[in-house]
Amino acid sequence: FSDRVGRKKSGAIAIFLMVLGALFIAMIRDIVFITLGFLLYGIGVGGMESVMFALTSDVNREKAGQHLIFSQALFSIGAMLSPLLLAKILPRESYQIVYVFVFILCLFACFVVYRMPFDESREKEAGKEQIGFFKMLKHPYLIFLMLSIIVSTGSESAFTYWSGVFFDSVHASQLGAIALSTYWFASILGRLLS
Repeated sequence: FSDRVGRKKSGAIAIFLMVLGALFIAMIRDIVFITLGFLLYGIGVGGMESVMFALTSDVNREKAGQHLIFSQALFSIGAMLSPLLLAKILPRESYQIVYVFVFILCLFACFVVYRMPFDESREKEAGKEQIGFFKMLKHPYLIFLMLSIIVSTGSESAFTYWSGVFFDSVHASQLGAIALSTYWFASILGRLLS
């Protein structure tokens, strides 16, 4: 999508979906709308990350891999800090205030991304290059790497879910936040050292 309509527009659209999702989660206490909010927010986050990776790759062609990994380490900083901060400043049932804050930040980010000065000629080049998913499936090592990413991401999601449930069950929610932040801190080290 970003190859066709441009990085700035698709990035702004993705962030706008995050805005809508955060607004639904923050303002409507109905489970259907909260679920819809998470759906929109997830689509927006995935879209925003993809566009950010594409921009990083466009700008840093020669060393795109290193810059992409560094960007992933930056994602982990937010994941590391947020459980600790939220556990310290907010009771667990006050989740909606977090999404009001996220709504405001995303609204601002949507405007900034759309106004970013960016040379769109590289986007046109990228749009001409076809990525063949089925071509990738013909390479056994790539299949192994893709499956490894699926397992890794699945275990990451399972850990983040399980750690909260476990520490809640032993009445130590704050330790769950520390465990989660420790995991993400280790992730930063692993990405940068690797």
